[in-house]
Amino acid sequence: MNDEFKEDDLIEMLYRKLERNKYLIVFDDVWDNGVWNDLISFPNDKNGSRILFTSRFSNLASEIEIGRESHNLRSLTDGESWELLQRKVFGREDCPQAMHELGMEIAKSCKVLPLTVVIIAGVLATVDHNGWQEVARRFTLSIVHDTDLCKNTLQMSYEHLPPCLKPCLLYFGAFPEDREIETKKLMWSWIGEGFIQNTEP
Repeated sequence: MNDEFKEDDLIEMLYRKLERNKYLIVFDDVWDNGVWNDLISFPNDKNGSRILFTSRFSNLASEIEIGRESHNLRSLTDGESWELLQRKVFGREDCPQAMHELGMEIAKSCKVLPLTVVIIAGVLATVDHNGWQEVARRFTLSIVHDTDLCKNTLQMSYEHLPPCLKPCLLYFGAFPEDREIETKKLMWSWIGEGFIQNTEP
């Protein structure tokens, strides 16, 4: 009961703070309508205030009745995916001609998802021509859904990390989701676990 009471108090405080003020509230990467149901008591003073939701689920907009139609972002084209991949891997330099065809194939296999393109570019930037061939082979072996593609891409990115960095990345799983992590605390935790070695002579 105490937790519920405190939550109600916070909602009331938020309402009073926003009342008669012009505000912009942004909810990023919303997965369900629970966040809206919990905070449905936003003041509506008709002063131009706005609430913005972003979500990967197109049906969520119809579940949250806010009186406005959703704006669906278009996917990247194959050409835009290839341009993004080149920029992330080579910066301002041109892609070597020997890797051009492979790169276009990989970019197309990313299914025009910017996150996938960026992650896979991080892998490609660390491998040679043979590595590009392996990435292309793995991407074209199976047809997967968007969510699975992102997971598989992250898995591939993890596999290409130096061995010393893999436990550091996995250690983030010990922290609650969306929790701010203090840098010094994280570094001392890594040192305490033996993930970071003293490299001084």
